[in-house]
Amino acid sequence: MRSPTFGRSLLLLVVTFCLTGLAPARPTEAEFTRQMAARFRTALPGHTIEITSEPLQLRIAATPDPLTVNVARIYNYCASAPAQDCAQSIDRFIAGTLEGVVHPVSPVTRAQLRLLVRNVEYCDSINPDHARDLRGPIMRPFVSGLCIILMGDYPTTMRSVTEDQLAPLGLTADAAWALAERQTLADLPRPDRLEGIHDTVVAVTGYDYVTSLMLNAEGWRAAAAAEGELVVAVPDSGSMIVVRRANLADLVRFRAIVRDQMETAERGVSPNLYHWTAQGWALLE
Repeated sequence: MRSPTFGRSLLLLVVTFCLTGLAPARPTEAEFTRQMAARFRTALPGHTIEITSEPLQLRIAATPDPLTVNVARIYNYCASAPAQDCAQSIDRFIAGTLEGVVHPVSPVTRAQLRLLVRNVEYCDSINPDHARDLRGPIMRPFVSGLCIILMGDYPTTMRSVTEDQLAPLGLTADAAWALAERQTLADLPRPDRLEGIHDTVVAVTGYDYVTSLMLNAEGWRAAAAAEGELVVAVPDSGSMIVVRRANLADLVRFRAIVRDQMETAERGVSPNLYHWTAQGWALLE
């Protein structure tokens, strides 16, 4: 797990748009899907690569099971990223996908179970049919716009977990979920111990599952009792922004900053703001 970094203030990214270095034109979803299929066919000779009926989705014939690949995240990122950043993101995405095809990961263990908070679009992309059978990923709804997925944490990747993968571990879905939550939160800082939270905006970064810090209900309850109403944002997969509501002088500007960070991130999560209430997290209208 990487070392934590606490930002004493939110760094504002000023994006300057110019013609040089930007993709000349955004391809359509169908064009981008065909381009990605061609890249995968080149990288995986001998494997059948199909374009499915779902938008921005491929299927790779692999052993033991076909692999569904969703390229929507990359497509959305490349819409605003400089051409070089887009190309590098595609290269990383393909390399990471190939790792799972060429070198299938070992069966998940109890110690690898984690919970991951992502947006509902991500959950829909990995389970578009909302299958609830033993082979479907285990996920649950969270606060508005977000969902939670049971994951297996590997050295260089993370994979969603299904009920049939839990059977050899002797775990039900509920038992695995509870274990995963304990193990995820054990690797994250306690919300009521975040340094600087009383006086300024705090950015929590450096954790693979930092968005899952929202799941620490006990910690947020204690933090809110000490600091008053708290507002959080999870604009991308690598950061959480925390601020006391009393310190938000310009809520409109803060929303715009969060949205900009989400839209320009390689792995954007949510433009929403959430605040802690007596009932837990709620969307801040």
